[in-house]
Amino acid sequence: METGIPYRVCIELFFLICTGFFCLSLLPLLRSPWIPLVCALALMVHPWVLTGFNQLLTEPFYLCLILLLLGLAIRLTVQDRWRFNSLALWSFGCLMALMMLTRRESPWVFGILAVVVALRFYRNWRVEGLGFWRASLPLLWVLIPIGTYQGTLAVVSAINYQKWGIFATNEQEAPGFSKLLDVLYR
Repeated sequence: METGIPYRVCIELFFLICTGFFCLSLLPLLRSPWIPLVCALALMVHPWVLTGFNQLLTEPFYLCLILLLLGLAIRLTVQDRWRFNSLALWSFGCLMALMMLTRRESPWVFGILAVVVALRFYRNWRVEGLGFWRASLPLLWVLIPIGTYQGTLAVVSAINYQKWGIFATNEQEAPGFSKLLDVLYR
């Protein structure tokens, strides 16, 4: 799809939106509204942002996804237990899948999900005073991002199978790719 808008403009606008979302997510954690504003300004004028967006196509996009994922993680951790937002959980799973499709070293996002689950359990159990089992019951919501993640990757694999005849998310998972690398290394 061609929009006529240059890539650099699009990615910088997306970065500004992601930075704003991340810094707004910090507001419930901090007492002063100035700290998220300073954080946003620091992110916006960081030297890597000014130069790094020219280098690679995936790096700026990946940075935006990280900011969105961390913002969602903070929101899921600090929100009220009775208003556990399913849209945020679906979005978390989609962001995890997008990160995995953008760069293959993205399984670390499951660590972020594990930290959210642990902090959420601690908040339910110790801070809100729920019993151990009642505190762990809302943690079944973690199945939504994991299911969304797996479902998104399965849809991408199915599309690749329909178009190319290989059920894989990218060419590195294709059966012939490892054989090709073996031949090239000889």
